[in-house]
Amino acid sequence: MRESIGTCGVSRGLLEANLENTTGSTMTRLLTLTVSLFFLLSAACAEESGGNTDDNRFQKGVHYHETDSTTSTDSDRVEVVEVFSYACPGCNAFLPRINQWHENKPDHVEFRRVPVVFQRSWEPFARAYFTAEVLDIVEDGHAGLFNALHAERQAIRNMDDLAEFWSEYGVDKDEFLSASRSFSVDSKLRQSRNNISRWAVPGTPSMVVNGKWRITAGNNIDHGTIIEVLDYLVEKEYQRIQAASDNGADHNEESAEASEDADDEGEADDDSS
Repeated sequence: MRESIGTCGVSRGLLEANLENTTGSTMTRLLTLTVSLFFLLSAACAEESGGNTDDNRFQKGVHYHETDSTTSTDSDRVEVVEVFSYACPGCNAFLPRINQWHENKPDHVEFRRVPVVFQRSWEPFARAYFTAEVLDIVEDGHAGLFNALHAERQAIRNMDDLAEFWSEYGVDKDEFLSASRSFSVDSKLRQSRNNISRWAVPGTPSMVVNGKWRITAGNNIDHGTIIEVLDYLVEKEYQRIQAASDNGADHNEESAEASEDADDEGEADDDSS
């Protein structure tokens, strides 16, 4: 069987056949040419593989999933949502990684958190998060509540316990409890439930990019991989947004030019009349 040159290398059988059928300077020139061709093809193959590394590294349906919704954000920003619960041990373990990512996130990323309620005992923690958000103290005690629950093993189970915890961050306990029953907090909880349903979040921690792509920790996705896939999807969405923006600018420019041409034609008609 005759062997042929592949797209990423040179057949060994072909090389040996060439050496057997040539001698002297002809063989030397052929060998030099063949080796040069081999390296050129190898370099081209490596360059092609390198260019496709990101596309092939993460697979939809394996490393991330597409949801049935898309979030409308500012034209030049990508929304990233962390879906979590204070009661979730995995979320506690993920906290250092997502905090580091948050501190170094690109300027075109808008980051927020959505607490999830997968069971009744998680509801007070979601309500407490939104209460602290309304009172503008959530960043003060976010990591501290994880630490109190998972490192210090404090018995924090209901709204009274949570109000007592948050009172350490400059808010009166009764004020916290009153805010937790407010229309604003109730609305945030309802919206959270709706979003979790639309995004089809099966577990925590999960990350959602622009309401379109979801990453969830699991057998094939550890916490480090979540961050890597997150970076990939953020860049993917940002490039899409930029491309759409460029196309819109081109369309507006064409419309403006067409309008100017129409005005010129109108002026010409007026002059002729």
